[in-house]
Amino acid sequence: MKRLFFQKGFTVIELLVVLGIIVLISASILANYRGQQRESALTRSAQKLALDLRRAQTLAVSSTLHHSEIPYGYGVHFDKNVNSYFIFAKCDATNLYYVAGINVCWSAYEEKVETFAPESGVEVLTLKGLGNGCPSSAANSLDVIFKPPEPTTTATRNASSSPVCDSAEITLALEEDVTKTKIVGVVSATGEIKIR
Repeated sequence: MKRLFFQKGFTVIELLVVLGIIVLISASILANYRGQQRESALTRSAQKLALDLRRAQTLAVSSTLHHSEIPYGYGVHFDKNVNSYFIFAKCDATNLYYVAGINVCWSAYEEKVETFAPESGVEVLTLKGLGNGCPSSAANSLDVIFKPPEPTTTATRNASSSPVCDSAEITLALEEDVTKTKIVGVVSATGEIKIR
């Protein structure tokens, strides 16, 4: 009787099938990782913006000194043409941010306290002041100001002190896909800051 011996191991076809499956799974994970990384940057930028708004609100409530003086309040200034925003100290009772050298109360320094920017790949898409007769169209600039002691919250559009809007919305978006957005809203009546 003759015995047949089988060789143990993988055939070339089995090896190619396994390698193909590994390549497909790796490619799908890598493609999904990049998209998830961008969306995470958008979420982090929205959360950072909400924290910076809350920081300005806290500075106002605590009457934190700015260059050895107690300001009328603190605010956050947004400019659509510059992909950044900053916290500023209010030197007067108006609802506006003043650029250094233009109608500045403190001649030795400007109102700006600290500048921030969204993460790479994230942009400020729209700025809106809403309610109380404010136009529903997007603005070029937006000031959200917190005045002590409550703090009273105001929002003004396009460097105009009137009308004072009931709320503000700052929309952040991915530069590569502006349909993916996060909206940070501030409600003037309550000072509530929320992310949608």
